[in-house]
Amino acid sequence: MKKIGIITLSALLALSPVVTTLTTITASAATVSASPTVLNMNTSSNYASATGSISRGGVATYTFTAPTTGNYTILLQNSTFNANGKIKDNTTGSSYQANDQAGYGFKMTQKANAGDQCTVTVWGVSSSASGTFSLRINKPN
Repeated sequence: MKKIGIITLSALLALSPVVTTLTTITASAATVSASPTVLNMNTSSNYASATGSISRGGVATYTFTAPTTGNYTILLQNSTFNANGKIKDNTTGSSYQANDQAGYGFKMTQKANAGDQCTVTVWGVSSSASGTFSLRINKPN
C-alpha cells in the first residue's frame, strides 16, 4: 500500500466522493483593468447602461456603487462574440460568473447592499474573441 502523507490511498478511496462543479476563468478575465469604466447609477434611475468592446483576448471592466439594497440584474446583449462575464461585490467579496449561455449574451444576478462597490467584467469565451456589446445593470424593484 502506497502512503500519501499520513493517509493511505485505500483510506482516500473509501471516502465518499464530493462532486463539485468548478468554473474556469481565463487568466486575463481574472485581472481587473487598472481603470475600469464607472457606470453612474442613482436612486432616480432604474438602470445603468453602456456599450463596450474588447479586442482579441481582451477584457472590459465596469464598476458601479449600489444605490439601494437588493438583487441587481446584469445583462449582456447585442454581443458580436461569445462572451463570459463576472459580477463581484467588492465590499462583501461575493461573486457570480456567467459562462457562454445560449447565444452571445448572458444574464447574472448579484445581491448588493446600498453603498457596495461592484465590478462587472466581460471577456470572450475564446482567447481570439473580439467585438462589441451592450451592458445593462438593472436596479432591484
